[in-house]
Amino acid sequence: MHGGVLLFDTHTAKRKYLFPAIFPNATTVCSTGTKLVFSTDSHLLAVGEDKGDGDHGILQLWDTWTGKRRSILKTANEFPTAFSPDSTLLLSCNSNKDAHLWNTQTGQVIAKLQGQTAGPFSFSPDSTLLASGGYNDWDNRALLWDTRTGQVIRKLVGHFRGSSVTSIAFSPDGTTLATGSDDGTVKLWRIK
Repeated sequence: MHGGVLLFDTHTAKRKYLFPAIFPNATTVCSTGTKLVFSTDSHLLAVGEDKGDGDHGILQLWDTWTGKRRSILKTANEFPTAFSPDSTLLLSCNSNKDAHLWNTQTGQVIAKLQGQTAGPFSFSPDSTLLASGGYNDWDNRALLWDTRTGQVIRKLVGHFRGSSVTSIAFSPDGTTLATGSDDGTVKLWRIK
């Protein structure tokens, strides 16, 4: 089947499941960025699929234990980017900097993130915060989002003007955020 995704058992190298494509005549599975993302517990697989017309896309959530599709999320060619650590949220985005947070249990959009959403991204360990950088935006700040509301709750400005925040990560205890920039600096921010 054209455009499907195969899941293999790494211990036996045998095919476990075939996740079929929604658009079997499409030429690519989400041609930009990340195509497939596993949840932290490996129970879910998000698959981004592009119809090929530039306007229609689908994100599918598959249960890797049963091989059954959990939900179909309709998008404007967004691709899966990251699951939250507790696997209850999925972040998706596209090259136009549109981004959404999805509830993986219901398949519903929790929030559309507006503003600086080019990435990179990092979820806090408790999944309540999402940090985004300004890669390719020449924006020297990072944004901190509340994942329950989709609102920006803090702007972290400190890298040199005209630089981009190109890497971002929370500490394991969630109290500190590190941002790296193409200005050659790393900043540590106290979050809690």
